[in-house]
Amino acid sequence: MTEAEWLACNEPEAMLAYWQENARSERRERLLAVACCRLVWGSITGEWERNLVDVAERAADDSASESELRRIAPPAIRGPMRDADWMWWQTCRRWVDGRRLVKSFANLYSPTAVVVALDVAVGLVRDIIPNPFRPVAFAPPWRTSTAVTLASQMYESRDFDVMSILADALQDAGCDNGDVLSHCRGPGPHVKGCWVVDLVLGKE
Repeated sequence: MTEAEWLACNEPEAMLAYWQENARSERRERLLAVACCRLVWGSITGEWERNLVDVAERAADDSASESELRRIAPPAIRGPMRDADWMWWQTCRRWVDGRRLVKSFANLYSPTAVVVALDVAVGLVRDIIPNPFRPVAFAPPWRTSTAVTLASQMYESRDFDVMSILADALQDAGCDNGDVLSHCRGPGPHVKGCWVVDLVLGKE
């Protein structure tokens, strides 16, 4: 895949496949899975499944304890933590598949939602996974107290309504990177794991 193909791609699975082969991040994979789960939250009705998503989200930032990971695992696999980790990851990961996400949207809304669902899936991939062909060198002076406060609030609350204000704060701090500023001012969607917010917070 070339950069032009990446920018024009509307197949989330193809984008994920390329990224996983060339610049994979387990944390971003987990947050992408969680974001997909939260998109179809109404269809995830089981208490265990919802707990699994919540723990998976916190585990992405190493804030879920081993005991929590063990508790969300079914009794049959409550062994070493790697087994519990595998279980919740596999359950979350099934929602990352673009075709499954499209099917979920179609079932929840209407046949016309298929195209919308695919667009949203691509948008999530682009929000969490930065352009692998053009990595951004984030300059420390851009990380002002205002920018960090805004980014932290969005990250913790999952409310990204002030992304455009973050763009203004970064620009005021001297940021002239077009990819960063346009991403902040774009239509989104923006979710936990947004690559610009991660840059501001110093997350990998």
